[in-house]
Amino acid sequence: LQAPKPSLFPLSRLIRNIEILFQADLEHRHIGFTTVFHHNNIEINADEKLLSQVLINLIKNAMQALEGQTNGEIKLGVSKKENTIFIEITDNGPGIPHNILEDIFIPFFTTKSNGTGIGLSLSRQIIHMHNGELIVKSIPYTQTLFIISLPIL
Repeated sequence: LQAPKPSLFPLSRLIRNIEILFQADLEHRHIGFTTVFHHNNIEINADEKLLSQVLINLIKNAMQALEGQTNGEIKLGVSKKENTIFIEITDNGPGIPHNILEDIFIPFFTTKSNGTGIGLSLSRQIIHMHNGELIVKSIPYTQTLFIISLPIL
């Protein structure tokens, strides 16, 4: 991975671009997609391309988790608390068993028949390179939640 090249940009622009990128595929798969901005006009000092790569990976994973589900929903929420920005991606898919929650971040670990096992590992590494954290919480058969926390610089 290249070192991040941070610049100041509106987070809403990045989110809207990703929403546009996935719109047709989400509609085709009959997956609902909602964005919630708890604070408008949040600007972030980060590498936009790398952060975009992380969000695209997490949304793709959520879409794959919802494969074949009739009521699939993905929610992307953005909030700010003190000096931290939170980006949360939630899906209502089958969830991740508790015994492998941390294993999913290990390089080459995968539960998918056609997965490489590097997406979540790279995503966590990119977020760490931005002095942030990427964590996961899952309630089987209810929801999976990925939380990105990034410092406001």
